[in-house]
Amino acid sequence: MYTLTEIATGKENVSFHQKLGERFSIIEREVSQQEFEKGYNALYSNNEIIIDERDINQNIYCLVVSEGGKSIHALKKQNFYYIVTENGTTFKNLTFK
Repeated sequence: MYTLTEIATGKENVSFHQKLGERFSIIEREVSQQEFEKGYNALYSNNEIIIDERDINQNIYCLVVSEGGKSIHALKKQNFYYIVTENGTTFKNLTFK
């Protein structure tokens, strides 16, 4: 079982934890542009909010997809991201470099 931990930067460092399950995919914008755009569009297509076009070009650099594509997490450059195992050890650091 894997969990995506996000530490949001700002006035207060707040952490969020999303269960990924046993299988997940990492789609990096720079590595797979077409898959990234497909996932990005799936993530935001049903939202009624206005998406700032700069997000796809400047802020979001990676997507983590789990639950067979039902769950998509957008990773933003200003935050810190880690995939951790059940016992809390870091499996992968996904923080923007």
